[in-house]
Amino acid sequence: MRTLAIFAAPLLAASAIPAAAQDDAWAAPLPEPALDLQQTMAMRCSIAFALVADWQEAGEAAGEAYPPIEDRGREYFVRTMVRLMDETGLTRDQLRAVLDREIEQVRGGDMTDEIMPACLVALDVSGL
Repeated sequence: MRTLAIFAAPLLAASAIPAAAQDDAWAAPLPEPALDLQQTMAMRCSIAFALVADWQEAGEAAGEAYPPIEDRGREYFVRTMVRLMDETGLTRDQLRAVLDREIEQVRGGDMTDEIMPACLVALDVSGL
């Protein structure tokens, strides 16, 4: 899932986290805020866009069912992650944990094709 890493790298880079925050062994982990349905779907669409971009880049038949998604999908992904951090107060580490969990849900449940029609509508509505 190379494209997901590329989509997320600028936003979730460890170098963006102050060293003191990374090394503070005494800091208690913050509870993970729950995402509401709209936030969960926006995150899952971001993941689906990265998966489809991977398929398209690799020339896989699964990617041919969708319009070219890499540029618009990347922008949607970044904006969604920033919005989620703003709305929920998630730290980068917490966001990474939620993202990892949702990646497993999307990939493990093979839900990309199921959610892409709604995600494409959300992408169009976003104006990207």
